[in-house]
Amino acid sequence: MIEMKLAKVKDHPHLVKDMESKAVLNTNYAALVEYKRKKQMEEEFNTLKSDMEDIKKMLQALLNK
Repeated sequence: MIEMKLAKVKDHPHLVKDMESKAVLNTNYAALVEYKRKKQMEEEFNTLKSDMEDIKKMLQALLNK
């Protein structure tokens, strides 16, 4: 197993820095879950918005015939 050397990020209790790759990592699992939930809701909203635009275009096309 690879062991990572981590250092705490000053003034950010939920962040650590991988000293080898220099990546900054968030250790707050609850924040990750919330981010993913919001991202999924945003994608669902955008899908619904696109569907509504399509329906609107179809209705306008029917009215124009």
